Parts: sequence; structure tokens; C-alpha cells
Amino acid sequence: CAVGFGSCSGKETEPVPPDYSDSEHQMRLYAYYGPTDGTWRQQGKQYSADQDFRTVERYKEYLDAGLNAFMMGGQDSAVYHYGIDWETSDAKMIMDRAYEAGIQEIFVMDSRLRGISATSGGVVGPGKMFETEADLDAEITKCMAAYRDHPAFYGVLLHDEPQYTQLKSVGEVYRSVKRVCPEAKAHCNLWPPAESSIGTWLPAGDDPDNPYDLETAWKAYLRMFVEETGADYVQYDHYPFQPNEISAGYIRGMQMTAEVAAEMDVDFYQTTQTFAMYSNGDLYNRQMTADDAYFLQNLSLGFGVKEIAYYSYWTYANNPPGETYCIDGASFVTHMGVKTDMYYFMQQINKEIQKFAPVIMNFDYQASTYFAKPPVNYNNSHVTHPGAYGMKKNDLEKVMSVW
Repeated sequence: CAVGFGSCSGKETEPVPPDYSDSEHQMRLYAYYGPTDGTWRQQGKQYSADQDFRTVERYKEYLDAGLNAFMMGGQDSAVYHYGIDWETSDAKMIMDRAYEAGIQEIFVMDSRLRGISATSGGVVGPGKMFETEADLDAEITKCMAAYRDHPAFYGVLLHDEPQYTQLKSVGEVYRSVKRVCPEAKAHCNLWPPAESSIGTWLPAGDDPDNPYDLETAWKAYLRMFVEETGADYVQYDHYPFQPNEISAGYIRGMQMTAEVAAEMDVDFYQTTQTFAMYSNGDLYNRQMTADDAYFLQNLSLGFGVKEIAYYSYWTYANNPPGETYCIDGASFVTHMGVKTDMYYFMQQINKEIQKFAPVIMNFDYQASTYFAKPPVNYNNSHVTHPGAYGMKKNDLEKVMSVW
């Protein structure tokens, strides 16, 4: 990208660069699945490292990786729900230890809030879960009472990857959380853009004979989320590194999201890959290199992303029975608590992001395009899904005309 400056006299003038020396912007960086209790499941078997990794020292190690917020829940036994005494809960223990380590912003996974927000068609009204908003607010107040005053409390997790039919409920719970505790962040990670999801996770439109294409469906889904919740952000996960290619539509998905975020004046947050896995015995997401990680984070910054979440920090532990499981050693830390190569290259990348943050966080996404000189002989389906736009694979002239 180049910018030229000139004057009416024809003499060149020296541009005055913006001064960001007083900027204190930093990007919020966090990861799913922190230190575990030392147990994990794989291929139907239970394993143990014979130690509990949920210690102050391990949370300091998490901070040292360049992560500055923390998401509780799932494999660290930090899910909070009915019947658990807060004072003796794993959730409180983890929150206390993470805070002692220096973590100032912690998301709480409260299964009650996630369950309410997973309902289809709304939860407030005659015959629904709550007769009135006041009834819903009373329930949310009760749920959050134990942890909302913790000094490290930052927010709560709502239903993950909701279908479009669940967005009304997500919105009602989101708005209730903000009424009850205005300073709390209500986190909702959306489903990624996928043509195969139209009509299930993504809306298909009202005409069954003329369903939405991917762009129409995805943008409608994002707008619906913002309209239902009143949120100041959109966020979704997409894990692009497949065995032999980058998943279809990865870059185009980011571009469409950045366009909607700009249109609706909200921030774009991204959940991105830091894992590898087998699915039903076949390699589904390959292990990443440092170059891969730079590629993803540079894309995020280029598309104006203001917050990045990584999936995952610790190797995912709660694998289902069978041949679907995350590959040990492909995330920041192994099941046995050993820091991997990824830990160190992500530590460096996160440092570089924060060094750049005081400048780039002052900018918002405007536009993007893709340039190449055809013909090319590599797979470019990550740029835009050919089937969704009626294109032949590798026909970049048509790709550029759409963009």
C-alpha cells in the first residue's frame, strides 16, 4: 500500500506522521483451556500426570506466554452451577490462584447461563422459561451473586456457537447480564462461516426454493446477533489448517465479518487455531508452525481484529470416546505440563502484537482486496469458496471481480 502527498505548487511536502507516543492501547489476548487437574481422556481411556497443574506458578506461566486475560471452564473443573458451594468450589480456587498470579480479567463459565442462552426461540414471555424480564434478571442476579464481586471477575460465557434460532435467547440473556451487572462482559463465540451450515446454524431465508448463499446467510447471522444482543462486538472461531490446505473461505470469512463489524459499528474479535486434532481416526487439523501462527495473527491485525482468543492453551483433555482427540504437543502445553515449541513462538508473537498495539488499535478496518497474477496452480479456496460464488477453482480474475 502506498500513499502519495503533494501540493498545488507541485512541490512535494513532507507528511506529518501521527504521534501515538501517548497511546496506552493493549490487545486482550487469552486462550481456551488453562492448566488442568492433571487428568485427561483419550480414545476411551483415562490418564493422569499424578499432579494438579492448577497452581499459582502455572498461571504465572500462562501470563508469561503473553496472555493477559483468562477463561475458566471445561477441562479445569471450573464450571460453576447449581448445587456447588462457591467457597469450596474448584471455580473459586482457580479464580483465586489465577488472580494471585497476576491475572486481572477472568471469564467465568456458569453452566446455568449457558443453558438458558442455549434455548431456541427466546426465554421471556408467556409459556416460556421466564414470564418477564424481571424474572430473568432475578435468576441472572442469583447466578452471578457468588463471583461478580471477585476482584478478577471480568465476564461470563454464554452459549457457544449458537444456531440462528438460539440468538433471541442469547440476546435476552446478554441484555439481562448487562442490566444486572453493567461492567460484566457477556462472551458469545459464534459459529464460523460454512456453506454446509446454511439452514441449521446460519439462516437460509424465507424462500425454500431460493435459499441464501453463504455471504447473505453469514452476514444475516452476524447482524442478527448484534441486533438481538446489543453487543459491541462480533466473534467467531475458525480453525483453518487442514492436512493439505487452508479451509475454504477462511480469508473471505474474515473479510465479510470485518465488513459487517464496520457497517454496525462494532468490534471484530477472533478465536483462532493453536491445536491439532484427529477426527474419527483421520487427521482433521494439522499441527501449526511459527510461520502458520504469524500468518493467522497478521491476518487478524490486517482485518482490524481488536481481541484474539486462542484455542487452546493446554492440550484439550476431555476428548470423547473413539478416534477423535486433540494431538498432545500441538498446543502451548502438553498433557504432562511441558511447554512446547508453540509456547515459545506464540510468546514471541504476542510480544510483537502488544508492541504494535498502541498504534494499530487506533485504526479501524476500511477495505481489503486480493491480488495475484493468474494463472496460479495452488489451492486458493481459503480466499473464497468457489461453490458459493459460482467460480472455477483458481479463477482469480473472477475472485477479484467479486471482491
